[in-house]
Amino acid sequence: MNPASPFRRSSVSEPRAYDFRTPEGLDRSHLRFLHNVFDIYVRLAGGVLTGALRMPVHVAVSDIRQTAWDDFARNSESPAHLVVFSMAPLPAKCIMYLPLDLSMGMVDVRLSGPGDGWYPKRPLTEIEEVLLAPIVDSLLNEMGNALGHYLPVNMAVNQKAADTDLLQAVISSGFCVVVEMEVRFGDGAAFMMAICLPFPVVRPIVEAIEKSELALTADPDEPDPALLAQLLRVPVELSVRFSSTRLSPPEIRDLAPGDVIPLHHPPGAPLSLVAGGLPRLSVLPTSVGRHLAAVVVDPAMVGSMVVEEGEDPYVQDEDFDGPDAYRAGPGEPVPVVNPGGAENLRSSPLGGLVEPGRRDEGGSDEKGTS
Repeated sequence: MNPASPFRRSSVSEPRAYDFRTPEGLDRSHLRFLHNVFDIYVRLAGGVLTGALRMPVHVAVSDIRQTAWDDFARNSESPAHLVVFSMAPLPAKCIMYLPLDLSMGMVDVRLSGPGDGWYPKRPLTEIEEVLLAPIVDSLLNEMGNALGHYLPVNMAVNQKAADTDLLQAVISSGFCVVVEMEVRFGDGAAFMMAICLPFPVVRPIVEAIEKSELALTADPDEPDPALLAQLLRVPVELSVRFSSTRLSPPEIRDLAPGDVIPLHHPPGAPLSLVAGGLPRLSVLPTSVGRHLAAVVVDPAMVGSMVVEEGEDPYVQDEDFDGPDAYRAGPGEPVPVVNPGGAENLRSSPLGGLVEPGRRDEGGSDEKGTS
């Protein structure tokens, strides 16, 4: 049995008159995008109808075309079951067109009928609309699922009508895309249904699909800007560590309060700034006010940290060009070298930052603490 088309045109393949007043707004590639989305939708819709009607139902895309809303309304058979629905956040309202034979057939099947009988040409009664409503809601939800991969939308039914003339006040006039689908009950009756999408709805959908397709064909080594921006907002825990040391199991077993564990960290050597379990930078300990802190340094710019017994700790390091590079003496804090050009500061045993300067006979800095 050939599907009974609710649209007054003899064949999809026949040529159609081109109206230059309403030029097509989508190219073929965009129509292919929509075709792919509705291929997904018809598979989902077939599953919904099969479960609701308890019989095999096959749904397939028959045609996708661009047309004026006035032409669609004028060429659609009436009465029918028209469902006006919205897809937030998309702006305009859309229409699901269920011809009377299909609507009555689904009601008939729900009431244990064959679904391919003769039905009177009249609008659905309230009882018939109640029986059909769960199926319509499920079909709309599956459309939201088909689009959700590209553009999340919230489906909602706004109005139901039996004639397109009653929808002029809620449907914006202009160009739209009509998707026709064939619905076949088992090996028997087949019908045509349609979904009308105004251009203000179609364009955001096409743009979202196109963006997704470009992302799939993009260079895998090129990071996604949105993903990278979100990644840069994730807080990372930092820690400052001495060089690691090793102990044998018996040594670990015999540890007791008061035992001293040698760290084997060279005196004056920079510590490691660890992020995500990996050492990233070299730092030197210091303090800011009453709080401990660490300043990032370049290990190559920090002079020899090992001081021989009796050596003047404030002799300038010959391997470093900076005029304020000093070595720390035994028990002295490590000089903090700031490669950025600000005043070089070193940590003080009493806390705070101390400017490097000449030491007086009492052993204190002339410039004092800051």
